[in-house]
Amino acid sequence: MEEKRNRFALGFIHPNILSLYVAALNWGWISLRWHKLRWWEWATIAALNYGVYLLTDSRSMFYSVAASELAALVLHLVPRFFRSAIWAWLSALIPPIMAVLSLLPCYYFDSSNPVWAKINSLFSGRPYLFLEAWKKSGWSWFGMDASSGDSLFNFMQIERGFFCWVLFIVMYSVLLFVLCRHHCWAEFTVALGLLGICFTEKTPLALTVNLTFWLIGNLVTLSPWEKWNRFSIPREQD
Repeated sequence: MEEKRNRFALGFIHPNILSLYVAALNWGWISLRWHKLRWWEWATIAALNYGVYLLTDSRSMFYSVAASELAALVLHLVPRFFRSAIWAWLSALIPPIMAVLSLLPCYYFDSSNPVWAKINSLFSGRPYLFLEAWKKSGWSWFGMDASSGDSLFNFMQIERGFFCWVLFIVMYSVLLFVLCRHHCWAEFTVALGLLGICFTEKTPLALTVNLTFWLIGNLVTLSPWEKWNRFSIPREQD
């Protein structure tokens, strides 16, 4: 039986687009106010995220934003706990792990399996979409004209090809490593949150709401670290 969901976009193209713009607003708020955030601001951000979830029922978007904002709260309260370089290396492993997880439904999804059925329900049917897209495409070196479903990971893998898929993963790993190693926690929160959304959505391709890809641009152009537009406390002061 198909699940009935009441979803509202409030004039946006799709409820998920509304959720993404609100997510960008939340992360921008956290970034710009990082040094002066008060309890009522954390409460407002959480309430805004939950309120948009009630309107849009964008589950995966809500999970990603909530997880990143929880990470921001922890990093804001106890930044010194994460000063060890081991955290930077661990953060660099997140993109390849998520890439592997995005491939699992392509090979192992089974609708009759109760575990897969539950996962499919939690992520609004995306594992099934991953499988269907994979059946019609498979791997290619340079991409193909085929639907990739709702996932930036799958989009890069199917529509842009293996080389772009690997480049995307490597660049994101480097970005997380650099931000974590230099203790730029506000930017790290934004990058981490966008990565979660990339797992289930293609909408982060929109540069108007994707702060992370602007940060990746600094890596591509080999811009000196001192020239980065940072909001977090400098490494020597945190």
